[in-house]
Amino acid sequence: LGDHPCPLEGVPMPRVPRGTALVCMSSLFRSVDALRLLSPGGLPHFPRPTLLEVQRSTEAFCAQRWAPDFLGWSDETHTHSTREELPRVCLHAVYAFTLMRDAYGLDLESRELTFAHTL
Repeated sequence: LGDHPCPLEGVPMPRVPRGTALVCMSSLFRSVDALRLLSPGGLPHFPRPTLLEVQRSTEAFCAQRWAPDFLGWSDETHTHSTREELPRVCLHAVYAFTLMRDAYGLDLESRELTFAHTL
C-alpha cells in the first residue's frame, strides 16, 4: 500500500497518523466482540487487540466448520448479535480488518485501536 491508503468508492481516505488513538464502535465493535467470544482462541487483548491479532482471530473463526445449526448458536450466544447475524461475523470481521488496514493504513502491530460498545 505504501503511503496511499485504498480509496472507498473513489474517495481517498486520509492516512491515520501513527500514535492516533481510535475508538471503533457499532458494527466494527460487534464483529470484533463476536470474534472475542466465538473464535477458537478468542481475542485475548480485547478491547485493544492489534490488527494482526484481529486478522488471526478472523482467520480462525472463518475456518470453522459451518453446519446448518452452527455450534448450537442462539440469540443469547452473543449479546450484540442475533442468531441470524452470527454466520455473517466472518464477512464483517474481514471487512473491519480490511477497512482499518487498507483504507486507513493502520499498522498491523499497533495497539491504537479500542473497540467499545459505548463511550
